[in-house]
Amino acid sequence: MAIFDIKQGIMKLVRGIVLVMSALLSFGLVAQAQSVEGELQEFFGESAVAQMMDNGTWEYEVFRQTQGFYTQDLNGKKDISQFADVSVLLPISDDLGVLDLDKIENGIFLAQYNLTVDNDRYSYYKLGDTGVLFIVYPEVLIQKLYEQQNQ
Repeated sequence: MAIFDIKQGIMKLVRGIVLVMSALLSFGLVAQAQSVEGELQEFFGESAVAQMMDNGTWEYEVFRQTQGFYTQDLNGKKDISQFADVSVLLPISDDLGVLDLDKIENGIFLAQYNLTVDNDRYSYYKLGDTGVLFIVYPEVLIQKLYEQQNQ
């Protein structure tokens, strides 16, 4: 009987730990999302954000700015020399510096580097000689991905 009680105690402890870890992870993700939104609000300015909130496009713009691109490592798999180097993208501020893989992995906004989003075509940029492509989704795909996420 004592072994059964010990097993039940261990199971309760494990469930408690899982619950606490889940809560901490959720709070972390919410805090990160709020931080990104705060940075975007600062970037765009109060009046632009207020206008986007009024016309219902703010949440989409946050998604578009932060999820409208990805990187793909093609090192040795495909010749990417025909693509423009990401250094051709001029940052809106000298403080940002040249776009590189480290900046992308740490989080950027498309508007920080004057990245235009074509309506129905991907945009491709090579990241120096790393063999990595920086790929911007077309607007129609960003919209579809946003809709799928919010179903």
